[in-house]
Amino acid sequence: MLADSCIASGHGIAAILCTFLFQLMHAAILLRQVRRVLPSHRRLPLIVPALVLVAFLSAAQIENFIDPFHVQFVLVYAAAAAAFDWTARARSSRHSALLMIAALVAASVSTLSMANGVLVWPLLLLLQWRLASPTLHRVATVGVMAINILALST
Repeated sequence: MLADSCIASGHGIAAILCTFLFQLMHAAILLRQVRRVLPSHRRLPLIVPALVLVAFLSAAQIENFIDPFHVQFVLVYAAAAAAFDWTARARSSRHSALLMIAALVAASVSTLSMANGVLVWPLLLLLQWRLASPTLHRVATVGVMAINILALST
């Protein structure tokens, strides 16, 4: 909101633009996950991205797109989806440490943007357990989760 005050005279234009960008980021993450479950020789049917864009940019969410205050509603889910995506990718990547750090930052953003973002942590630990992630990733997740909960309780 401070940037919006400097750039758009406090009209909320920057926050609304961020809402659209977070929605598009969330849609891209979802499409990446759909692509990962398809066999490698199959192309993504055109209807899938169309349905995702219709769902994420539908008129039912009009308040999210016209009220600058609503950026947090979109941010909590987009950050959680990014945390889950990067955690899943960290297991089989050469850059697993970097992806795990990004996942923990995204989970922290989700936690600190709205109260329901706290649910990211147990789900992230369950995902790591299910994917048999390295113990170091799980320990780092528990540590960052503890820091976030301490930050919320003070």
